[in-house]
Amino acid sequence: MNPRKSVAEILVAGNPRRLTRQQLAERAADSTTLILAFGVPEIPDALSPAAKKVWRETVELLGERGTLTKGDGPLLAIFATVSARRLEAQRELDEHGLIVDGKENPAIRIVEACERRLPRLARELGLVLTTDQRKRVEASARAMQPKPGSAADFFPELVKEADDVDEI
Repeated sequence: MNPRKSVAEILVAGNPRRLTRQQLAERAADSTTLILAFGVPEIPDALSPAAKKVWRETVELLGERGTLTKGDGPLLAIFATVSARRLEAQRELDEHGLIVDGKENPAIRIVEACERRLPRLARELGLVLTTDQRKRVEASARAMQPKPGSAADFFPELVKEADDVDEI
């Protein structure tokens, strides 16, 4: 018999049993809490200067979003290395062209391989939205637009943003 999955495991793997929110809440109360060690992982010494630059930029972005954990280090190192490798190979292509000595420039294959890996790595780090997340953001943005013909449509100056409203 398989042990019960925690809510964290269900959220990561999906909800194939289609548990209700109430069932998930009950399971969450019974299970231990997922603890993430938020913080900045140490930058590996083995990274090239270009990869270290990508590392720092990515760490800054993830830090601003509040999603950076110490456990992201290995994945960040791969992302930074692949990004730097792609930039270096692209510079080679720009400098020498697609054909070198009558043959295809080997940098083409490097660029293509990196371009295949980068989107997945970026998704795993949470740098880009998935298609479903993007649809939800767009739907939310549309919902915030005033309905045509409404008072908010005719008098937008009367509608205040939530940040602009004084507390009572």
